[in-house]
Amino acid sequence: MKKETFSLMIGIAVPLVFVLIVIISSLLPSLLVKPQHDFVFSVNNDGYYGVCFENEFAIVDGRLSSVPNTVKCRQGATMQANPPLYYYSVEADTVKKISLADVADTAFVAGPSSPDGYTVTFEYGNYSFGIFGGGGGTEGYFIGNQKGKKRLEGISAITRYNSDIQVVGWVQ
Repeated sequence: MKKETFSLMIGIAVPLVFVLIVIISSLLPSLLVKPQHDFVFSVNNDGYYGVCFENEFAIVDGRLSSVPNTVKCRQGATMQANPPLYYYSVEADTVKKISLADVADTAFVAGPSSPDGYTVTFEYGNYSFGIFGGGGGTEGYFIGNQKGKKRLEGISAITRYNSDIQVVGWVQ
C-alpha cells in the first residue's frame, strides 16, 4: 500500500469515527431512559391567560382527587371547575385526555419523582444546532433520571405557548 493511499484512508476514517462517537454519545443517554410508572398530569395556567380553575388535582390517600385551588386568580378571569387531566403511558409513549372517573380505581403515589426515580422537567430550547452538546429546537418536557432523559413529545404539543403542567401522581 502506498503512503498516499494510507494517508487518504486515515484522513477519511478519523472524521467518520469522530462523527460516529458524537452520534452514539448523544443517543445513548435517551436509550437508557426506561421509566416503569405511568403518570397523570394536569394543565394549569393559574389565570394568566384568562382562565382560572376552581379546583386542582391532588393525591389523597393514594387516590386522585379534586381539591379546592389555592392559587389566586386575576380579576376578570373565566372560572372553570377543573383543569384538563391527562394520562401519560410510558410504555406506549402516548398521552390521552381523561376524566377523574377514568382513574377512580387506580392507586397513585404523589411526589415530584416516580417510585423508580424519574422526574418530568421542562427545558428551554438550545438552538446551537448540536454544537457543544446542544440540539436545534430542544425546548419541551423531558422525563429522566441520573442516567439520561427523553423528550415527551405529546406533552409538549398539548402545552404549547400558554400552559404549564403539574405532575399529579405516578401509577403504582
